Amino acid sequence: MTQTLAVAPPQRIYASRRIGHFAVGVFAALCAALVPRLMVMIGQVPSDAGVTVEAMSATYAVAATAFAMLIGGVVVILEWDSKRPPRDIFLAALGVPALLTSMLSANRLNGEVLNKAVELKAVSDQLAREAGIPVEDHVRLATPESLLRFVVPTVFAQELTVAQQSAKSGGLGVRYREPVYWVVLATEATKENAERGRQELTRWGSWNVEQVGAVFYVCAEGGALPYSQAVSKAAEIKRHSQGAVSPKLVRAG
Repeated sequence: MTQTLAVAPPQRIYASRRIGHFAVGVFAALCAALVPRLMVMIGQVPSDAGVTVEAMSATYAVAATAFAMLIGGVVVILEWDSKRPPRDIFLAALGVPALLTSMLSANRLNGEVLNKAVELKAVSDQLAREAGIPVEDHVRLATPESLLRFVVPTVFAQELTVAQQSAKSGGLGVRYREPVYWVVLATEATKENAERGRQELTRWGSWNVEQVGAVFYVCAEGGALPYSQAVSKAAEIKRHSQGAVSPKLVRAG
């Protein structure tokens, strides 16, 4: 007597296999979307930070689920006739959502930084208007010698060079730079007059004389500064001198 083994219909085998592919794709996408947020929630927040971390919201959970369903469908299409084990499918599927979520995170971070930059510039513009500090963008106070100082800046006591700052902050990261300005206190036609003006202003601080072509500028010590810092420094100089000194900002180009 022979025993007949029941064989599942091919359609049922294919259907169960594609359901498995879909499940693996959904799980891989959820891992890529949720694990980074979970790591942020698990991490310790400094007690003096003054903020709470809310990395997971209902809206994000719904979006992550919809995203995972889409990735699951993509995996089913890509693995339609595949017979690879779930491990290989998971590793292959994990790369697609990981890449997409990284791109979205980078784009979101870039948007947040640019929004903060807009807010910072608006605050700096308001401070410049209230303090009565002229900002000259059409004049570029720079010469080949001055430009060299941006590449190889003068090293003051306990001041990091540009190369050291880049190494400390990570040279491979995305860097956002404000335009730089000189804080100019006086403009003279001769070096003697500029030095005389610098000596007269020493009661309010330390200044340098910068030559650009045939013109000499009495500038705040420290070189060109990012716009927000230059506005703050110029406002502080004017406030400290009680209006006796009227600095202006000149773009370093």
